[in-house]
Amino acid sequence: MKRRPRLVVFVGTVGAGKSTQMELLAYRLRRKGIKTKVSTLKTNHLLSHLLTTAVQRILVSDERNPFTIGVLIEHRPLILKKLFRLWLVLDAFSISAKFLWDVALPLRRGYIVLVEEYLPAIITDYVYISEAVGLSPGVAIGAIRFLCKILSSRWFTDIIFLDARQTVLRERWELRGSPNEKAEYLQVQRTLLLLCSKKLSDRLLHIDTTTQSVSETNEYVLGHLGLSEISAH
Repeated sequence: MKRRPRLVVFVGTVGAGKSTQMELLAYRLRRKGIKTKVSTLKTNHLLSHLLTTAVQRILVSDERNPFTIGVLIEHRPLILKKLFRLWLVLDAFSISAKFLWDVALPLRRGYIVLVEEYLPAIITDYVYISEAVGLSPGVAIGAIRFLCKILSSRWFTDIIFLDARQTVLRERWELRGSPNEKAEYLQVQRTLLLLCSKKLSDRLLHIDTTTQSVSETNEYVLGHLGLSEISAH
């Protein structure tokens, strides 16, 4: 099947099924011989992650914890506040470099690119983190404008927003052994993240995965994208 390159973004609450749906869609596309690239563009990437990891290990504990931003917000918010501008610069640079290699280049080569988080989630995280350490969200506006300029794509973009009830999300966190997310962070995802997603694409699909199976959710995604012909049914 010959299709023009498209960018499909998966966002939503933690545990709603973004990674699962993205991988299943990629599997079905590749099975049909469609060139597909899967990527993730999250905050605290590469250089900024090295910074927060170093600070965590020096000031909090020697244990390695992949959720370094959350650890610093909880245990060393004043330190993160002082380092926030440096962290923003490192993060924006790291994300931009990954975007050019993992998203822009494959799109130019004719791939369908599936990416988790991306610009809506990055903007939401910058606002959330700045407020969590006692700074105005305006501190992050420079980094946000820079990333909007770099990451904004001329390719048609679909955004898939996934969510589920709190009790279901908690069960999924326990099953995969991940820490419980703070209620205020989930609320930001359901408000600001959803708003950003709507602003950045008029092709938004919102799915509540509370009672939907993985396959049922994927059928909705395929139908929204006009890819029903690759369904397993």
